[in-house]
Amino acid sequence: MSWFRAGVGRSVSAQELLQDLDASYRDTCSSLSAFAASQDGICPATGEQRRRIGYGRVSAQGVDTTMHDTEDPSTIYFRLLLFGEAPSSPLREPGHDLSAAAQVVAAMTELFALIEMTQFYWDDQIRAARLAEISPQQVCRFDAALVAIGAIEQRRLLAIIQRELIEPVAALELAARSSAIAARLAVKGSALTGAQYGVDIEILQLKLSRYLDAVKSPAPELPPAEMPRLLPIEPEAPRSTWSTQASTGSRHVFLLRDEPATASLLDTWLQNCAVARYVDVRGSTLVARYDEAAQLTQVAMWGPLACGIVGEPRDATSAPYRVPRYWLFGRERPQAEELDHIAASFRWSLFPWGSVARQHLLAFVTDDGSLATDFSQRMRRASVSPISAFSGVDALAGIAGGVSFGEDDAFGEAALAAAERDGCAPWLVLAAYDHSGHWWRTTTARLQPELCHWTYLLGRNVMFLAYRGIDTTAWRTLWSRLSYDNNVAVAAVSGHVPTAALRERLVHIKNSASIDSLRYLAADKGWAYAHSWGGGSDEHYALFFSHDPAVTTRVANFAQQQWPQLWPYHGYW
Repeated sequence: MSWFRAGVGRSVSAQELLQDLDASYRDTCSSLSAFAASQDGICPATGEQRRRIGYGRVSAQGVDTTMHDTEDPSTIYFRLLLFGEAPSSPLREPGHDLSAAAQVVAAMTELFALIEMTQFYWDDQIRAARLAEISPQQVCRFDAALVAIGAIEQRRLLAIIQRELIEPVAALELAARSSAIAARLAVKGSALTGAQYGVDIEILQLKLSRYLDAVKSPAPELPPAEMPRLLPIEPEAPRSTWSTQASTGSRHVFLLRDEPATASLLDTWLQNCAVARYVDVRGSTLVARYDEAAQLTQVAMWGPLACGIVGEPRDATSAPYRVPRYWLFGRERPQAEELDHIAASFRWSLFPWGSVARQHLLAFVTDDGSLATDFSQRMRRASVSPISAFSGVDALAGIAGGVSFGEDDAFGEAALAAAERDGCAPWLVLAAYDHSGHWWRTTTARLQPELCHWTYLLGRNVMFLAYRGIDTTAWRTLWSRLSYDNNVAVAAVSGHVPTAALRERLVHIKNSASIDSLRYLAADKGWAYAHSWGGGSDEHYALFFSHDPAVTTRVANFAQQQWPQLWPYHGYW
């Protein structure tokens, strides 16, 4: 579905536009001077200059707070999102011609995306490839929209781009156009770069908002944002319930959150143990309290079995123990084999099980049924709710519903693997802040919007939007900026989850990248996928949960094949 399908304003040819733009610049400046002045905050009657600051305008008399609702840049941004991204958006009505106002909004949205693209990328090849796709008809629409909203200076920039970059190579094929534009950028790029950074998108948004109000086609009003929950911030979803899954093995695994209640439980457990040793790559030391092994959570992000606490050895040859070197140094043996060795050597052990989205996971592991029963009872008495509890298992692979894994690229592909046999397109969940820009909106135009919710999260306004992922190219484009501040993709959810359930759960959890939240997002029978980003190119961690372990296995196999070098840092849950 595309809502950029209609022209805006008068119909002119590309050649006419070329001849007209420079000449009309002066004429338009003159004819629209009063309009432009009033848009910039100058009162024609008094000549009083007012300057926009924060939520109001500042004059000699102080702050005029009457405009804080309609002219705050953040409010304008979200209202424009509703105009184009809400399921009932006038830009998405099929089978109907767009109104003149909707055509202006559509053209300006395209132009916003184009401006942001040229500001995002310093690589002339990338910028040239995008500019080569622009048709003369699009330039006409951009120009007419700028005229409509009174953006005179930006028309001048558009004329420069048309004259210097687009028109001279218009007759070439796409690949040749891209190469030719890149060559011209290498010569004229400094002038263009200086001009493009003079374009203030906030000012353009304000002019567009005022235009819509003037033509009686205003952007939708925003409802009051939901007030933030001050305490607790985490977890933001209902906690997992006790769930024990049995198989034919002897392994017992309790996955725990690293939190005060867990620390208190472990302190009591250690005080009642005959011996407990903290182990890492250097060797082992005796510990009597959990806080003596604080290194557990500090290295948890490097994955399972990076360090740990072990209990009584099964024989004298088991102590002292040294875990394999981790992270950059590689493992001496696969994780599953290492876990088998630890369980065979010690009556119990406690190890980090990964770190995702500010959540540290701990795994209590034992092959001793009586110890498993004792630990389970202590958890209940301490009101510690495990993330998962597995009893009598051979291995977690194949029976666990959740898995976390390192993921360097191809973001979102694991969710597509999960949806292969669903028979319906998955949900793609975006979170747009006022700094997210418009670069993504030409892509979401190819998707089917189903819901949006404007709310308040940790001191910032945010709009959650969900689309049917019916276009895999659009899907990949939206996930591609995961490492950047203006990323909008946050989660994917099974298309079988009903719209009403998805809305309620998104509103409730807000931040979807946590184990509890994913399990909650998956509803009763679905699956959910999200990301945690540690801040570097090699610090991406994906989370996946499905109520069907077979789907989790399919995703885990995909991840292991796609990123084998990162698989040692995975963890089932």
